[in-house]
Amino acid sequence: MTASATTIVESMAAAWTAGDMKRVLTLAARVSGPEAESVAFLALLGVARQQTGDYAGAAEIFERLTRIQPDVSAWWNNLGVARRHAGDFVASERALLKAKSLASGDAEVYYNLGLLYIQQQRWSLARDVLLDAVHLAPRFVEARLEAAHACHVCGDIEGEEAM
Repeated sequence: MTASATTIVESMAAAWTAGDMKRVLTLAARVSGPEAESVAFLALLGVARQQTGDYAGAAEIFERLTRIQPDVSAWWNNLGVARRHAGDFVASERALLKAKSLASGDAEVYYNLGLLYIQQQRWSLARDVLLDAVHLAPRFVEARLEAAHACHVCGDIEGEEAM
C-alpha cells in the first residue's frame, strides 16, 4: 500500500476501534486501485458494512476475502453471518460449515451456525451446535442462552437446566 492508503487504513482501524462504522465507510471511499484489494482494508470494510446493515455488501467483501485467503476461518464465518442476515440461508450454512472445518475449536462459529439453525427452526441441529459452542467456551453467555432455548424447544429439559 502507498503511504496515503496506509494512513487511511490506519484511520479506518482507529474509527473501527471507536465504533464509528460510518467514518470507516467514509474513509474507505477514499481508497482505490490496488490498495482497495489489501486484506486489512477489505476486512475493515466488510465489518463496517455488516455492522451498518449492508449485509449484501458485506457478503460481497467477505466473498473476496475467502478467495484471497481461503484458509482463514474468520472470513468464512463473517460471510456466513452476512448471508444469514441477507436471508440466503443455503449460502450462509455453506460458509459457516467451511469456517467450522477450518476452526473446529472456535465457539463463535458454532454459535453463528446455531443462530442460523434457530432462524430456520432446525431445532435439533441448533441445540447440538450450540451445546458444542458452550463446551468450547463455557462462559459464552449468549451461546448458553440460545442453547437453553433450543434445548427447551427440543424437550431436552436436562440440557436446558444445565445451561
